Amino acid sequence: MIGQSSDLPARVWLILASCAVIVAGCAVRRESGAAFNCAPVSTGGRAPASASELAGRYELTMVATSGPLGERRAVGVLSLAAPEQALAERAAANSVPVVLAGTAQLPVDSLGAANTGDLASTDPMKPGVVVLEQPGTSPRFLIRLGSESNRQDQQPFEAAYLVLEVAAADRSGFYGSWRSGVTATTAQGYFCARRL
Repeated sequence: MIGQSSDLPARVWLILASCAVIVAGCAVRRESGAAFNCAPVSTGGRAPASASELAGRYELTMVATSGPLGERRAVGVLSLAAPEQALAERAAANSVPVVLAGTAQLPVDSLGAANTGDLASTDPMKPGVVVLEQPGTSPRFLIRLGSESNRQDQQPFEAAYLVLEVAAADRSGFYGSWRSGVTATTAQGYFCARRL
């Protein structure tokens, strides 16, 4: 009897410790799913002032609001950094300066987006992702996805495109709209890139 009662607190402690680990794991999973609260950007958000604000690694959520597959959602990873020198020089020669480059891992085909090539390509002559800046008093940033769309050895004519337009940014990430198609837009929606 005494032996049984002395074992009881140890068993209770072990059970409580196991429950704490399980609860902590659930909390982490719940927090990591917060990107699913991605919503369209409201007007009046602060646009990024420079490309350096967009550099980093992100959880990218893209939501299709129209397209051949209807309303869909896809989640993946986007990485952006300063372009390699070879890419920067070639892009400048093509009069399409690339301010950032990188890769993405995202099932864009599930959104009804056009096939624009490998989003994870690290080839500097056809990177998976490039960020282009449209200069002006308020610069606009466009993120072009797909190695075939980003080829530096030729300028594609009436090629497929998948473009994200950044509308707002804050410390946690950046947000905006996207469109995709070949000659005309066939799928579009909004996105959220949350910094990891």
